[in-house]
Amino acid sequence: QEDDVLHYLIAKYSWKHPLLFLDIWGRPLVTLLFSIPAQVSLGLTRFLSSLISLIVVYLTTYLAQIVLKKNEVRLVIPFLVFQPFYFLLSFSILTELIFSLIFILWLIFVYKKRYTLATLFIALTPLARPEGFFFIILWAFIILFSSNLLVFARIFLIVMSGIVVILWNTAGFLISSDPLWLLHSFPWGGQQAYYGSGSAFYYILLLPIITGIGAFPFFMYGLFHLIRSKKFLLPGIFIFFLLLHTMLWTFGLFRSAGFLRYFVCISPAIAIICVVGYKRIIDVINLKVKNATLC
Repeated sequence: QEDDVLHYLIAKYSWKHPLLFLDIWGRPLVTLLFSIPAQVSLGLTRFLSSLISLIVVYLTTYLAQIVLKKNEVRLVIPFLVFQPFYFLLSFSILTELIFSLIFILWLIFVYKKRYTLATLFIALTPLARPEGFFFIILWAFIILFSSNLLVFARIFLIVMSGIVVILWNTAGFLISSDPLWLLHSFPWGGQQAYYGSGSAFYYILLLPIITGIGAFPFFMYGLFHLIRSKKFLLPGIFIFFLLLHTMLWTFGLFRSAGFLRYFVCISPAIAIICVVGYKRIIDVINLKVKNATLC
């Protein structure tokens, strides 16, 4: 894809033109991570991307040990790796995979109740993808209504979640003298339907392609089971992400192109939800077989 090559070129020439490290479309964290291998070759840069995809797989299995039963953990790997767009992007220099790395680290620390570290990683998300700005807002609401945190701790974490964006804007201010550099430099500012727009049901109808057709029934069952069990974090994140991109594509905002690959950003959560559904369906089948045998 053209985006793949352009990210490579931005990373390659960032050493000669350091302002590229602040480039909003290129994404500072993506440019920084790929800048070293990009000095050697495109192939080595793609190799790093593949390595990052393996790290995300490992971290997802680590999270699964917290969320799932021990014998279910290994099932996460195929449900993640064989998500169609996760597999394709594991060889590409695109931003979604970097976002998924930060996302899974954030999730791990949320589940371990290490909220300061979780906030640190959520603060980094805008440096990888524009969805990061919305995730900061989501995290701020989660913190704000958390009964486990003192008021001072809530205020501290909310401020901390925006500190990276403030530093990014400050760096832009130093080179442009524009105090709102980040806002004014957004490449999609003020433009609607730049790449078109579509139905509000677009992503919903294409969910089987996002999760993988074979995994889709397990995903849906897992989603409803988690909601019914009042385990809202993973389904809540998915629904939030789905509604966000549905809104952006329906109204043609943020130069949304309607790509299905956007969901690679939260692919670890999708994989774990699939495992939950798979295990519940297998348990129901085993129970019915057992009852039938006893009869």
